[in-house]
Amino acid sequence: MELSRKAAITIAAVGIGLVLYVCKLYGYLIFHSLTELFSIVIAAGIFIVAWNTRTYRPNPYILFIGIAFLFIASIDLLHTLAYKGMGVFPGGDANVPTQLWIAGRYLQGVSLLVAPYFIGRNLKVVPVCIVYAVVSLTLVLTVFCGLFPDAFVDGKGLTLFKVSSEFVISLILVLAILYLRKKKDYFEAPVVKLLMWSMIATIASEMAFTLYTDVYGFFNLLGHYFKVISYYLIYVALIKTNLKRPYETMRAEIEERKRTEEKLKASESQFRELLENMQLIAVLLDVNGKVTFSNKYLQKLSGYSQEKLNDSDWFDLMIRDALPEVKEVFLNALKYGEIPPHFENPIFTADGSLRHVYWNNTILRDATGLVIGTASIGEDITERKRFEEELKKYRGHLEELVEERTCELAAANERLKEVDRLKSMFIASMSHELRTPLNSVIGFSSILLNEWAGTLNDEQKKNLTSILRSGKHLLSLINDVIDVSKIEAGMIEIGSDEFDLAELLAELEQTFARQALGQQLSLTVQELHLMMHTDRRRLLQCMFNLVSNAIKFTEQGGVTVTVRHNETGGTVTIIVTDTGIGIAEADQPRLFKAFSRIQSRLTAKVQGTGLGLYLTKKIVVEILRGEIVVMSEAGRGSSFSMTIPVRVDAV
Repeated sequence: MELSRKAAITIAAVGIGLVLYVCKLYGYLIFHSLTELFSIVIAAGIFIVAWNTRTYRPNPYILFIGIAFLFIASIDLLHTLAYKGMGVFPGGDANVPTQLWIAGRYLQGVSLLVAPYFIGRNLKVVPVCIVYAVVSLTLVLTVFCGLFPDAFVDGKGLTLFKVSSEFVISLILVLAILYLRKKKDYFEAPVVKLLMWSMIATIASEMAFTLYTDVYGFFNLLGHYFKVISYYLIYVALIKTNLKRPYETMRAEIEERKRTEEKLKASESQFRELLENMQLIAVLLDVNGKVTFSNKYLQKLSGYSQEKLNDSDWFDLMIRDALPEVKEVFLNALKYGEIPPHFENPIFTADGSLRHVYWNNTILRDATGLVIGTASIGEDITERKRFEEELKKYRGHLEELVEERTCELAAANERLKEVDRLKSMFIASMSHELRTPLNSVIGFSSILLNEWAGTLNDEQKKNLTSILRSGKHLLSLINDVIDVSKIEAGMIEIGSDEFDLAELLAELEQTFARQALGQQLSLTVQELHLMMHTDRRRLLQCMFNLVSNAIKFTEQGGVTVTVRHNETGGTVTIIVTDTGIGIAEADQPRLFKAFSRIQSRLTAKVQGTGLGLYLTKKIVVEILRGEIVVMSEAGRGSSFSMTIPVRVDAV
């Protein structure tokens, strides 16, 4: 189809060209008049199409071209009438029509260059028409008053002004092509090509008109052929842009609208079927509260027939006890589209019973935005409301039970406080009653063992050593139990001392140096001067526990105490490392549990309560606000690290 159309256009173009050539053979004036009139008619047609399609197909570029070509056509008409041999104007030489030709082409070239500027802009038609009228009239007057430069001299041919003007006009058209190419996205690709080829044909026409010496010569003939082609191409581009393509689009839109309407009808049918069969209430009201649609579920729920419901007053039928003022307020809100999207209210059924409904509302508007009614989807929540009422009763009963239980718990709490008070009294009593005789046993055993009261034999020394060791062990156990009880009861007193860590480290070394030496172990304690603000006694207690354990479970090698100060974090880390028997990985999770002793070959030889590490961790975490970790490998020794803040304020 497209190929046959192009063939028809080609045949028509060739036919027109042949007809014009035959006319030229008969008489050049006939050929010239026909080609110019063809261009004038097309230019006028461009204006007519652009002007009459500006309202429904606004295109500032085409409208600007249309206005420009109307005035260009006026100058071309004068050019045709003034042509040599026409005899319309006195004188009848070739200069005036050539001058009018140059004036028209300047106007055409500048118009095509300026036109892309208006793409996407608001074109003010009246000022544009005034400008073109003034410019066109000025050009014509300068020609007929002899002010316009000469373009043709009989016997000599074209003047330098005329030839140079043709090149200037061609340059303007080249710039117009480049400018249009920059704005090509505004048009369809075929339209841009037609416009560009039209300007190229105009340039070819201008070049041909630089070569003739006789107004009836070959190059003059060729130039007019190119002009006809140029005008035809721009006309086709305009028809495609403002007539053919819009009508094709309109036809496609009509077909699409028909398909949309068919889909809409099918969708409406499906939607109506959905509303009819869903297990929810569906009702449409107009602005007066009249029912315009009700589905089967509402009819079944209410006991009313479709005939009874439809076109009835919703308030009079379904909400009988509503006050007139309530109905008026609702209808006024509906008219202004202010009805709430969600609410609930009871409705009456045909047998007089009430059903509670939760509504979802949507305002309906016409194409102009005017409210025409409301569409409401309702859920019957009668059973849910009944359950809610029962739940309220149960909730009230539950509150009574909670209050009763709270009283019981308060009484139990008072009893626990009393038990806690008795526990505190027991701890204080045991602290005094047990420690006093034990201190006496330990003290007198030491005096006897040191032979202050007289010389002892070996058997007596052995027995006294056993008594002293057992007494110290029992005292340590009592102290640990009391400390654990106080920490767990929150009764322990937290000290806040300012001291130099180096003093504690020195005291630690002095305390355990003899014991380490007695077991032929080395004891290395790093010295670090660091002012600390924390519980001095508890920190020293933790260090004693860790070093004591390290010495007890190390058979050879030694124990090392290192200290690291983290200035950025404000913490200090004390690391106790030994070369003892170590701890198996499976036993490590039980290390810090109360009364837990890890079984090893030294367990039977080394006395212990199973509370040392448990108490140490409690003190480090809860009193010193730090943490303790262990790294150990069976047979290769252990490393315990305490990291605590340099400053801890007592609470």
